[in-house]
Amino acid sequence: MVIGTFDEHTMLEFLPNPVISVQQNAYEIAEQAQNLMQKALGEKSISDRIVIPAKVISRG
Repeated sequence: MVIGTFDEHTMLEFLPNPVISVQQNAYEIAEQAQNLMQKALGEKSISDRIVIPAKVISRG
């Protein structure tokens, strides 16, 4: 059985099954979310499209 998960943790190395995880940039996600909330509170347009790259990590 292959396990798939969002987020990255070093303990995934110890699982006996193959694991595919997605490492997300939590700092950048939080920063962009804060920027969008500030725009919304200021009644500015929030039609921005934001893409924050993620890294796929495959083990086993």
